[in-house]
Amino acid sequence: MAFDVVIIGGGIAGLSCGALLSKKGYRVLLLEAKQILGGRANSQSLQPSYIVDWGIHSLRAGDAGVAATVFQRLGLELDILPSGEGQLFHDGKWYSLPTSVSALMATPLLSDADRSVIGTLFTSIMSADPEDLLTTSVASWLAEFEVSETIRWIFQLYAGLILIEPDLTVASMGEMLDIMNTILRSGKAAGYPKGGWRVLLQALREQIEVMGEVRLGKTVNKIHLQDRAAEAIQIGNDRISCDTIIAAVPPDVLSSFLPRADSDCKKIIKLAKQLIPTAGVSLDLGFAEPITDAPGLIVSANPFIMGQATSNIDSSVSPAGEQLLTFYYPLPAKEIQKDPSAAIAMKQLEALVYQMFPKAPKPKWTRRLVLPVVDGAAPRINQNRNQRLPIQTPIKGLYLAGDAHNAPGAGSDIAFNAALACADKIASILE
Repeated sequence: MAFDVVIIGGGIAGLSCGALLSKKGYRVLLLEAKQILGGRANSQSLQPSYIVDWGIHSLRAGDAGVAATVFQRLGLELDILPSGEGQLFHDGKWYSLPTSVSALMATPLLSDADRSVIGTLFTSIMSADPEDLLTTSVASWLAEFEVSETIRWIFQLYAGLILIEPDLTVASMGEMLDIMNTILRSGKAAGYPKGGWRVLLQALREQIEVMGEVRLGKTVNKIHLQDRAAEAIQIGNDRISCDTIIAAVPPDVLSSFLPRADSDCKKIIKLAKQLIPTAGVSLDLGFAEPITDAPGLIVSANPFIMGQATSNIDSSVSPAGEQLLTFYYPLPAKEIQKDPSAAIAMKQLEALVYQMFPKAPKPKWTRRLVLPVVDGAAPRINQNRNQRLPIQTPIKGLYLAGDAHNAPGAGSDIAFNAALACADKIASILE
């Protein structure tokens, strides 16, 4: 079969882009080096009758978010279950997690003076243009309003939850603002795909296979160029000709197949190596009986961690009467590479979980993950959307897509948005 488009990488961006192009009638070949799709958003069965994601995953803004937009474009059903009210653990006590202006104004965590400042802050948020604040840190933006320490750490929570970047001195206010506006206007903080992320991934795969193919265990060794235009890809001794190629892989993989002799590819590889990802440690716990009735996010302020009782949102991801919980503790990417740091953070995370739930019994099973890359590029002021990898390259027929690219959002939102932009660009040319 001759293909109109070849996609390297079967993560969220590659699958979404492939499905969108397939829907438009193009023959797509998607190549994934591993034996499982989803990349860092993969989802699989673990232990008897548990469906577990690779770390904590939720869909920002639920069925009002960009994942829903992709599925609407495809004409496919995506059942996104709304997350319930989040819970905040602070100074040994539990509070409702304030994810709306009204909830924030009502929280006992704020003083009357704080509430007055919050009103001014959110008036500014609703009227500001995110593009104007992409290179402004959350910390410097807050400094203009002379906020209290309480308001500061609440915004640290928001930066951690929305951007997975709780360091306010580097987190981009513009990137956070963009997502906050979607959440505030929709009134929906987060959601979860019914049946786990593997349902979402499988639906995208099936759409690609309507007119094309998905091949697993296929590592691309080289992209061939001719007269500064995409010509073919190389897999071992096999050469597949195609003049439209999408590289939807993590930034550090690009150097393995982009031709360094090309000056533009050399620039792309250099930029990819400079990007700083989000990172951290993750903890999955399977309990024989429920230890919490929390229907939404479970968050700690100090240190910042986020988690969820996934089975409280979607009962199908664990056996009846049992409970699946996942927690994530973000760490700087440089820290995670140091031998003792990840182990120390994991112990801190486990200790905090049992501080939150002191009556919790020993879990049936535990999975501990060290995640050197959570999102391909943290939404920082020095790597905001305009400074990340381009979607359309100067090389004819060569495109890039993923969560480290020139698209709005954070994490999977960037990947979905990059896929939408990439598919639109390619369709406009191929048509």
